[in-house]
Amino acid sequence: SPWDSVVFGHRGERAVLYGAGSGPNVLVDVATGHVLAELPNHSDYRFSPSGKLIVASATYADDFVLIDTKDGRLVSVPVIEGRIIDTSFSPDESMLATVSAFQGLELDTGVLKIWRLPDLELVREIEIERYCYSVKFAPNSRHIATGSADKSRGRGVVHLWDALSGDQVIPPIQHSPLTS
Repeated sequence: SPWDSVVFGHRGERAVLYGAGSGPNVLVDVATGHVLAELPNHSDYRFSPSGKLIVASATYADDFVLIDTKDGRLVSVPVIEGRIIDTSFSPDESMLATVSAFQGLELDTGVLKIWRLPDLELVREIEIERYCYSVKFAPNSRHIATGSADKSRGRGVVHLWDALSGDQVIPPIQHSPLTS
């Protein structure tokens, strides 16, 4: 497999080698160079803050894979509607957030899903009336920001959510393009 990308885990003890090739991507022990596990052919890998877990996804894929870096154990979780666009671990590793998008005839929409770790129980699902591009947890693990686009108005929109209640913390922040 021609690997052309690498992502390191916390403290640099583990790394994922991946690329555009047809062969398997791999999880390696950096100190020894030994392959610990072959991984599914996804295009985005993110380590949890402690380095104990990896979430692997592919833009526009209908699933993601959670990987235990100790033994390479895989858990796949299907998304019922839409395609995974972005993922984010909470800093305390109690939750994983995913944003998915699907295109309708009149309006592009997104869904924020919050999963409890380590059992991947879906605890919250929030429909967003815009196409979502990104999701990030705040350092307090309590708030989640989603970035989306209001294509009809040419604006970027950021929503700030309470991860526990699902409520918006503040009204959406909109950015209009600069004009000259």
